[in-house]
Amino acid sequence: MTDRSLRLRPAHLQVMLLLAEGPQHGYALVGGVSARSGGKVELGPSSLYYTLGRL
Repeated sequence: MTDRSLRLRPAHLQVMLLLAEGPQHGYALVGGVSARSGGKVELGPSSLYYTLGRL
């Protein structure tokens, strides 16, 4: 693996921060990422589950 593939992306960080608060459903995570980032990071359902798989 390269250093680039290990880099933490903004979406990954936002999802981890939300999950650190406790278990949440996918819909809550999608909305929470958008709210927490001020709309700068947007995740759709497929992107969310891809992100969860990468974590």
